[in-house]
Amino acid sequence: MTDKLLQELNNDAWLPFSQAFADGDVERYLELYAPDFTWIQAQRRIIMGFDEYAPLTRKSFVDRAARGVSVQIAFRFVERIASGELASERGVFQLSGSAPDGPRPQIYGRFHTVARRTGEGWRFVVDYESDDGGTVTAADFEAALPLDDVTGFEPG
Repeated sequence: MTDKLLQELNNDAWLPFSQAFADGDVERYLELYAPDFTWIQAQRRIIMGFDEYAPLTRKSFVDRAARGVSVQIAFRFVERIASGELASERGVFQLSGSAPDGPRPQIYGRFHTVARRTGEGWRFVVDYESDDGGTVTAADFEAALPLDDVTGFEPG
């Protein structure tokens, strides 16, 4: 049962998230968040709800496009706990991209999300990000399980 739930999470949330992020489609990206969403960016000591997060994200996507910057995000997981209605997932993300002057350095960080099943599919309600003081590495990313490995996790 957990395998099926995790595949639904991938299809409803993680794959559209990655694609919308790469495409720069901010509205499709924001549709993946519940209205009561909370975003925490630990190293910058920021916490905000959806009403603050949405305009900040829209501006970020517009600024990125204006500078000709493309960014891709990939996720790997160290924990995935899912029930019929809720999911908690932790892992490592990798940001990579390019700009008119060449490739951008890869950036790594940790995430912990909570998602809820809605009538529109799975939606994120909490996203906690941290770079652990800049110590998250490519080795941490590679050590975690890939998105499509839904069999390596116990039921919630």
